[in-house]
Amino acid sequence: MQVKNYILIGLIIIGGIVLFTFFSSQDTTLSEADVASHANYEEKKEELLTKIKEITQENVTPEQYKELRIKISSYSTLDKSIRESLLEELKERYTNESFDKIIILFSKEPIAESEIYRTIDHLETIGVEDKEKMLKLVDIRKKIQWYSHYTQKLPKEIDIFCNKENSEIEEEEFGRIKSKLSISYKEFENRKAIKELKSKMQDKISKKEKEWENYYDELY
Repeated sequence: MQVKNYILIGLIIIGGIVLFTFFSSQDTTLSEADVASHANYEEKKEELLTKIKEITQENVTPEQYKELRIKISSYSTLDKSIRESLLEELKERYTNESFDKIIILFSKEPIAESEIYRTIDHLETIGVEDKEKMLKLVDIRKKIQWYSHYTQKLPKEIDIFCNKENSEIEEEEFGRIKSKLSISYKEFENRKAIKELKSKMQDKISKKEKEWENYYDELY
């Protein structure tokens, strides 16, 4: 009986050792898998952060933002809170760089109207949380609308007026048309292109006014 007991105890001990070895091996395997997964997780996170930091006022576009946003959202392996954090960082970076880009474009001559409008429209779509920036964008849009009218529509209006028959023009019309030449915003007062355009339009009106005066002097 004692021999049998010793054999049984021995088998139990051996079985315990086998089971311990097996589960220890499993723990090690899981641990290594977790480490590899974590490393890949961190690598993907850093890759996305790098792409966000690569956004600058020189290369920023709405398309770039949309593409990166979709890419971040699609990485379901990343923790939800990390994805949300990356999306917030993307939006902040994109908003700031787009704003700086608009300021630079607005300062150049001629103004890239369509590019500025496109960028402002997209910023308004995604929402600009900085109220000061938002007010500045609204102000820039208003000034560009004036710029567009002054540089594109007003010259045509001047041409139409100056091509009218003298008999069709009332004296007070000259005063009204001249008042439209005033520059509404100080940002444009010293811009060479605006000053040259204003001078050309003034010359056309002055020439027409002289012609109109001669017409009525001869008539009466």
